[in-house]
Amino acid sequence: MEGKQLAKIAIEKESQLSNEALAIRQANQVDGLEVNEDGDIKTFEGEKVEVIARLVNKYMEMMGDVAANLIAEEMKNNDVEPSELPDELVQRY
Repeated sequence: MEGKQLAKIAIEKESQLSNEALAIRQANQVDGLEVNEDGDIKTFEGEKVEVIARLVNKYMEMMGDVAANLIAEEMKNNDVEPSELPDELVQRY
């Protein structure tokens, strides 16, 4: 799965946990990631697993382990292979 798709899944799940504007604002603080106000990924640059790890860590700073747990669950529901994910999510698979 493309990095943009993985980021979109994580952002959508975080939007459900907090709110969309906050999830997008946090995502835009992640190096290699740029998201527009509608939640669409404009730019995804860098190693896929590393960018997703930074995104998950950013959400964990805000929401704690619950963010990683729910994002991992959503990735699993979308049939994402564990090899495409950072350790922060794989250990919750």
